[in-house]
Amino acid sequence: KWDLLARQRSGADTRLRERVREGLPGLSHAPILLVSALEGKRVFPVLEEAWRIHEAMGERIPTPVLNTWLEEVTALQPPPLHRHRPVKLRYVSQVGTRPPTFRFSVNRPEGIGDAYQRYLENRLHEAFGFEGVPLRLKFAPASKRRQRRSKV
Repeated sequence: KWDLLARQRSGADTRLRERVREGLPGLSHAPILLVSALEGKRVFPVLEEAWRIHEAMGERIPTPVLNTWLEEVTALQPPPLHRHRPVKLRYVSQVGTRPPTFRFSVNRPEGIGDAYQRYLENRLHEAFGFEGVPLRLKFAPASKRRQRRSKV
C-alpha cells in the first residue's frame, strides 16, 4: 500500500528506505524500489533494474584488476588476526558468474570471519558496480609452493 502512505506523508519514502536498510542489513547492496501496482506507478524502473542486475551478474573482472583492488582494500582495513597470527589475503580471482564468484587465496582461511567477509563483499559491490547482485566469496588455503615463495 505504498500509494496510500505516499499521499499521507512527505519524506515517507526516505524513512521507509531507512527502515528497510536497518531491518535487512545483509541486503545493503540491494536496490529499494517503491512501486504502486494499484496506480501502475514506477513499474518500469523495476524491469530496468532487473535487467541491469541480470547484465551485471555476467560481468567478469580481470584478475590483475582484482588483485590491485585487493591490495587497496586490505591496506585500508587489514584482515583480522587469527590465533595471534596475521591472516594474509594473497590473491583473488573471479572463478564464475551468475552469481559472480570470487576465490581468495589466503594463508589462514579459517581466520576470515563474517565481518571481514561482509567488508570484502561490500567493497566488491562498490568498486565494480555489483549493486543488487548477490556475490559468492570462497576462501581457500594458499598453495604450499606459493606460501614458500612469498616468504622469500
